[in-house]
Order: sequence, then C-alpha cells, then structure tokens
Amino acid sequence: MEDSILDKVIAAKLSEEVQQIRTSDVLAVLLAELQEREREVVSRRFGLQGKDAQTLKEIGAEFAITRERVRQIESHSLEKLRELLGETRLREHTDPLIHSTMHILEEHGGILARHHLWELVCTLSALSTDDAVARSSFEFILEQLLQDRIDALSESR
Repeated sequence: MEDSILDKVIAAKLSEEVQQIRTSDVLAVLLAELQEREREVVSRRFGLQGKDAQTLKEIGAEFAITRERVRQIESHSLEKLRELLGETRLREHTDPLIHSTMHILEEHGGILARHHLWELVCTLSALSTDDAVARSSFEFILEQLLQDRIDALSESR
C-alpha cells in the first residue's frame, strides 16, 4: 500500500528536522541558560564539551565546596535544564532533536540500544558517529533531560 500524503508530509518534516540536529549546539544553548558554576558542575560531572567526567569529590575540591553541595548544584541544574526544554523561546533549538529521536524510537517499536539509536540519528543527519562531543551531548540529553519521556533499560539476555 502506498504512503498517504500525510505520511509523506510527516516524513519530509522529519527529514528536515533530522538534518538540523546538532546535539552539541542544542546542549550549548541549554547550558548557556545556567549560571557559570552550574554549567561547570554539570559539564565536569557528566564529561560534556570534551571534558572527562569527574567525581563529586574532584569537583568539590576545585570549587572548595563539599561533595554534597556539588550534588545539590548538579540536581538543581538538571531540573533547570529539564524545565528549559519546554520553554517556547528555546524550542527552535530543542524540538528537532526531541521530535526526531522520539520518531526514530517509535519507528523501531520503542526499543533501541543506545548505540543503535545514535547510529540512526547520525545516518539521518550530518553527524559523525565518531564525534565524541556530539555523542556525549546526545546521551546526556537522552539520559538526563528526557528521562520523563524515555525509559532507559539495562541490557539483559
């Protein structure tokens, strides 16, 4: 059976959105909304923007604060970032990534291994599967910011 006109329009819109995906740019826009210390804590904690992930203790030592205070800043910052995803003024940056990712998941029955999802996003967009910064940005957005929309499951037999 042929695709309907609506299916073709949806496919064209998805294709256009996927081509606009720049995970590092999306994350940069979101992180720019945080205060400097919040941005540094999140970037260091999750190994974003080319940095290695650090422990609460390591970050606390650098900022001369306790591990608990680092954890509080991290938690508050993640909540702030999740709220920013819904803000109208940022939607032009965030929506293509969110809609495309959700559509890809739906097309594959709602279940995909993280690396397969990344490969599909890269195949449909201009991203390289070898771009470590883009991949860490993508995984951070999926795991930390879209956790209310996507359930991460551990692989099992």
